[in-house]
Amino acid sequence: MKHVLSFLYSLLITALTALVTEMLKPVPALYSVGIWALVPLSGAIGAYIAVRRGVNAYLAWLVPPICAALVPLIASMGYLPPAGRVLMCAFISIVGAAAGDTGNSFDKKRRRK
Repeated sequence: MKHVLSFLYSLLITALTALVTEMLKPVPALYSVGIWALVPLSGAIGAYIAVRRGVNAYLAWLVPPICAALVPLIASMGYLPPAGRVLMCAFISIVGAAAGDTGNSFDKKRRRK
């Protein structure tokens, strides 16, 4: 149950950030910053938190890019986002998941001593 809640938490963080960013579409400067910086960053944070709570790192990074692709599709009724920003979110989410996995391994080493 804890892993499911971690996935939902990661999904919620990324979905809300992507939805707020989609609402900023009339302001091009804020929209660009949001879509290229805030959504990938929230994906990394969500993946990091999910991995630290026990989700496998190979699964935790999948939720943010899927969410980054589906939120604009649903919000604009059929508008598919460009692949670049979804891939950017995927790459940064992999970095967040790797950071969480590294943090878990450091905690395990500390407990052994």
